[in-house]
Amino acid sequence: MEDQTDLKPCPFCAEPIRREAKVCRYCNRAVEPQPSRLRLWAILSGIGVVLIGGTVLALVLTKHPNPSGPDTAASSSEQAPPESEEQPPPPTYKSVRIPLLDTGHIVINPQGYMGRNITVTDSMRNAQIVGSFHAFGGSGNDIQAVLATPDQWENWINGHQAQVLYATPGPTTNGEINVRLEPGSYILGFSNKNAIVSRKEVTGDIALEYDVEVR
Repeated sequence: MEDQTDLKPCPFCAEPIRREAKVCRYCNRAVEPQPSRLRLWAILSGIGVVLIGGTVLALVLTKHPNPSGPDTAASSSEQAPPESEEQPPPPTYKSVRIPLLDTGHIVINPQGYMGRNITVTDSMRNAQIVGSFHAFGGSGNDIQAVLATPDQWENWINGHQAQVLYATPGPTTNGEINVRLEPGSYILGFSNKNAIVSRKEVTGDIALEYDVEVR
């Protein structure tokens, strides 16, 4: 006896025929075959297993992500300490002092003058002329002092208008100087041009001071 669950009615004569039949055995007309219920059940069961397996796998991957995935790589890069670049040590400087008018004395004849050349280079940081002087001789015990560039020094000693960095307001007995210098050439000078017969002596302690990098 045939399994009634595996039969279907013929769409033309309504007689029961097998589901897989392509021709009705009663009216001999072609019909569309259909899979048996057992085969259909097997197909549906297979699809269900695949769907369930995919769902379980997705849940597992969600709870336990791939350690080599992008999130883990990003987290590792965030937690890794940055590579430190080796910084060069800060430069070291030493102070230099060059006497221009030491504790001895210089003698300037009447109507005469004396100049000391000074050169400041780019490597000389915080260059400055500092110190004090004292003049004696003649009835006034006085002298004129100036600090200027070579061109302006020449204008000054010739009695012309000059742009100087330092100058006494006139003949003086004592004076102090403290002038910061940029790189360039300068002259520290003393003039006794106001004296007619008396020479003048100048003593004191004036120096060029600056810092230089130790290599």
